Amino acid sequence: MARAAKIPDAQPLTEPDTHEHYLKDSYAWALSQAAAMRRRDFGAVDWENVIEEIEDLARRDAHSLRSQYARTIQHLLKLQYRHPGESEPVAGWKALIDHARTEIQEILDDSQSLKATRHDLLAKAWLLGRKDAINAFVAQAIRNIKSDSTHDRKKKQLRREWDRLLPTNIPYTLNQLEATDWYPTPKTISRRPHADRPSDPEWSR
Repeated sequence: MARAAKIPDAQPLTEPDTHEHYLKDSYAWALSQAAAMRRRDFGAVDWENVIEEIEDLARRDAHSLRSQYARTIQHLLKLQYRHPGESEPVAGWKALIDHARTEIQEILDDSQSLKATRHDLLAKAWLLGRKDAINAFVAQAIRNIKSDSTHDRKKKQLRREWDRLLPTNIPYTLNQLEATDWYPTPKTISRRPHADRPSDPEWSR
């Protein structure tokens, strides 16, 4: 039975333009590197960049999973804290949540080792999703303000108010984030931030 060729720790490149090829045409470079490995021509392998690409692939999977969690969190918050009169966007938000959940499941199916790191990714995802939700609420509230100075002042005010209103720690479990049919119950807000109200010292702190 033939033994698999041992990959050396380091080999000089036989193609001096390999690195330049990597920078100019990464697709063609990847095909050439795969071909070199298949024919066991390890001297033609651009090891430094191959290793970097493999590491980047792992990071991309983790980044994609974090991004989909953040996307889910953002729209769950929008559903939960939306104005009672906002009914039209709800179906769209739910569709975005459903799509993000599908992406999450596909990533976890393809890279099952990421399941062990989900809690670590979730901490960053919560901060990103919460920030995006705040920005969405603020943008909706100031969309009709024409004055640039008023627009900027109200944006800062409303960001502070929404930051105080939304929970500091993530209120959703992993099971809830990944469930195909779970959505939060809308929350009743007695002092909802809005652009027409004068700045309140307590809210503005």
